[in-house]
Amino acid sequence: MAEKKDITEKPLFVSMFQEMFSLLSKLHRISEDLLSEAKSDITHSCWVILSIINREQEALSVPQIAELRSTSRQAVQRQICLLLEYGFIQPIDNPQNKRSPLYEVTEEGASYHQSLAEKIYGPWLDDIAKIMGTEDGENLLASIRQLDEALNTVAKKTEYPTK
Repeated sequence: MAEKKDITEKPLFVSMFQEMFSLLSKLHRISEDLLSEAKSDITHSCWVILSIINREQEALSVPQIAELRSTSRQAVQRQICLLLEYGFIQPIDNPQNKRSPLYEVTEEGASYHQSLAEKIYGPWLDDIAKIMGTEDGENLLASIRQLDEALNTVAKKTEYPTK
């Protein structure tokens, strides 16, 4: 019985993931446009890494950021180098691993992050919130978390049958 259910629901989930990939591309493009209009020194990718480091209570290593971002350490390291050049983050010693420093936001980085958050993302998010409303926002957040959990569960599988 479960097999039949999977077959009938598969097109729904294919459509769902197609919509999400499209949505992620749109969000990335909108973020790049907002940063460009604000004459920001950083790209969307740097913004994401700066936001992760700024949000966390503890300093993070490149592998920890990569795991949070679900991306490669190399991709994170490129953004880390740029953020270091701008003085938005600083390395600190990692007692767990001498070759992998931890990174924390500098005062300048925190101020820059706050400024961008208020100047460009704040008004944009306010507009989205007005259109969606709190209830729809909460429902969407719950669905995203449920999907994240499903993805984590499925990611633990090592083999899928091929036909």
